[in-house]
Amino acid sequence: MNVHHLQVYTYHMKTIATFLISLFLIGSLSAQVSVNAAYAALSASKWNDLVGDDLFPGSGYKLGIDYWFKLKNKRIEFTPELTYSQFTKSRGNNDVKQTLDARFIGFHFNTNIYPMDFGNDCNCPTFNKDGSFIEKGFFVQVSPGIDFFRGQYKNKATEQYEENTSSIFNIGIGVGIDIGVLPIVTLTPFASYRYYLETNWELLADNFSTVDPTPEDAAADNPNQFHIGLKLGFRFDELRNYGWRR
Repeated sequence: MNVHHLQVYTYHMKTIATFLISLFLIGSLSAQVSVNAAYAALSASKWNDLVGDDLFPGSGYKLGIDYWFKLKNKRIEFTPELTYSQFTKSRGNNDVKQTLDARFIGFHFNTNIYPMDFGNDCNCPTFNKDGSFIEKGFFVQVSPGIDFFRGQYKNKATEQYEENTSSIFNIGIGVGIDIGVLPIVTLTPFASYRYYLETNWELLADNFSTVDPTPEDAAADNPNQFHIGLKLGFRFDELRNYGWRR
């Protein structure tokens, strides 16, 4: 098994593991499980400078699934999340097409703090609570994490395919507001920013650098992502209040 096949095999194994864990979380009907989708913007100045605006994959999407639990007596809630984000861009047509693809699979330990309702033991969704939904539902999020990164380059003219992989520690911040639309369903619009420690997308330097010799860190950068999206939460434990039993 060559290096490329080993990398592809490892990537698929990690992807399968991610989906298995996701299914386990969904099957655990003791608290709140949420899914989310967001527009995602990728920024990395060195990568962008190397390949140019017409090939740098600056926009994409993010998907996530999380599991909810909280502190007693304080409005600090935890939503550990499995995430997937993808950014792809091509230039040229037909036989001269070039494509860059960046993918991130991550585990993020989201901590949500509700500053306007911090001292209240709110067993939300906010649908069931009196008072302003902004006061009850607004939160600030801090989110340390680790992502598996896979960056690919394809050149149809030369039948070239290359990829790099790495694991990257990161930290995210964000804001959102929980809106209880039903006793068991919560809708949460959110915005977030995530900063990654340095990673080296080496193939960009190998294929696009105009400096000779090419510095080892020519493609070493600190990528960051911005997200704006919606989360849909389900309080399966609330079903017991409506006569449902496992």
